[in-house]
Amino acid sequence: MRYTTVSALVVASFIALAGCPKESMSVAPASAPPAAPENVAARLAALLSRCEKLEGTTAFATDKGGAATVPICKTEGALWWTADMDIDCDGGQGAACKADPYYQSETAAVDTHGKPLDASTLPFVVVPKPSHGFDYKAQGLKMGSVVAVLYKGNIEYGILGDVGPAGILGEASYAMAEKLGIPSSPISGGVDSGVTYVVFTGDGSVVTKKEDAAEAARIGQARARLLSGAN
Repeated sequence: MRYTTVSALVVASFIALAGCPKESMSVAPASAPPAAPENVAARLAALLSRCEKLEGTTAFATDKGGAATVPICKTEGALWWTADMDIDCDGGQGAACKADPYYQSETAAVDTHGKPLDASTLPFVVVPKPSHGFDYKAQGLKMGSVVAVLYKGNIEYGILGDVGPAGILGEASYAMAEKLGIPSSPISGGVDSGVTYVVFTGDGSVVTKKEDAAEAARIGQARARLLSGAN
């Protein structure tokens, strides 16, 4: 009787298992933890820790009358420099910019309507007039070329939007300073050092609308990830 009972149980169990849908027999694989986001700013900073100076150029100053200590460097896909940040309010429509004693209503770049760029709201960077062997146009750059700006582990994106004095590097718009947490007053703001400006080169590194900060950010993020090797 015990043999018959056990046999019946085995047969019943087999029939029950055979009738189960396959899904109930399968074991769900353990889900992999999400990949940690890449720190693009840190990767870029590491990549740019050594400067390969752009051929034919000499060092720039950060302020009028200052020592010329800032080289323009090159890497595949970009030109870059590390300097201070002075605040450019040209074209700015906000009250803080209008209070700048050196305020100018025009910018070298204009938007799609032919109006000056608004330094109060648009992140952009200033390049010098041709000097010290450097001419941004000769390097294939344009007003509207996309720029990444790094400061204290943060990264923000903008464009080349204005032209400044010959021989001087290290200036960006009021809006760029605001995004990076740099004091933005055109009178007392800015920082004396530690700001790295990365101007992307090559096809596809220029915005179609200079006033479109979102477009600059999209291009900049893609270029920065490519340059830094982030996945």
